[in-house]
Amino acid sequence: TSHGTENVEKFGDVYVTDTYKVTPKLAVNAGIRWELPGGQVEKQDRNTVLLPNAVSPLGTIVNPVTGATQTLRGKLALVNSSQYSDRADNTFHKHLFAPSIGFAWQALSKTVVRAGYGIAYLPYDINMPSPQGSPINATTTPVTGTLDNPFPQINGILPQPLGRNPAFVNAIQGLAISGRIPTSPYPYVQQWNFGIQRELGRDSVFQVGYVGSKGTHIEL
Repeated sequence: TSHGTENVEKFGDVYVTDTYKVTPKLAVNAGIRWELPGGQVEKQDRNTVLLPNAVSPLGTIVNPVTGATQTLRGKLALVNSSQYSDRADNTFHKHLFAPSIGFAWQALSKTVVRAGYGIAYLPYDINMPSPQGSPINATTTPVTGTLDNPFPQINGILPQPLGRNPAFVNAIQGLAISGRIPTSPYPYVQQWNFGIQRELGRDSVFQVGYVGSKGTHIEL
């Protein structure tokens, strides 16, 4: 069972690029993109975030071997609350600059060398939970029934999500939880390439190249 949610996703970017012909045989292309991702805002603030360093509602436990007391950490918190004041489920990232540069050089009359490098930030919502998947908006209850009564529930009513209610913390104790960590590093990919092209004849070209890619902070 799930609540319908009304979400607004904030996003913006600025991009500039230019190609400069340094010499008749060398052209350089350079640009930079300033990514300004925000986050999802639910109309009635029915959303949660995961705070990995906050003290867990479970409190503390005693290590059965050492007898030491350990404070458990990690909890879901409502947006726009005393625990997490922002309405958006993602901290505003304003330092995401993605440069790119490349060149083409005519080394010989029939030989051209090309190379390039660039950074690209991944979309905000890739592999990330949305407000619809938050425990306050969705609930799953295993049932066993018969063909004539497939959903045997008290008064014939299926359990409903709690919505924006602080009591949701008690309802999820002992269950697996997930949520967006608003301060987590933003995922990005670096890509680079290098290639040499040689004209062999009127209708043929020989080309050799290398292409590389590296992802950082990628969510699996």
